[in-house]
Amino acid sequence: MRICSVSLSAASARTKELKVLSSDKLRYTVYPDGRIYLLNTDYDLPFTVLIRRGEEEKRILLDPLELKSTII
Repeated sequence: MRICSVSLSAASARTKELKVLSSDKLRYTVYPDGRIYLLNTDYDLPFTVLIRRGEEEKRILLDPLELKSTII
């Protein structure tokens, strides 16, 4: 499992730390509007991604080779 942190500026000029916890087979990108694109690069295994931003938390299941977008 790896933990990645990214600082995002909210529209209200507050900064909250974004944490993405998942397998090392996850590739992701974060856009300024808060949209996150997640890609499972594993050919065989699905896995769960945990995304935290402040008090908010979201769990997303990614199937093998699945690309998914979310907003948090």
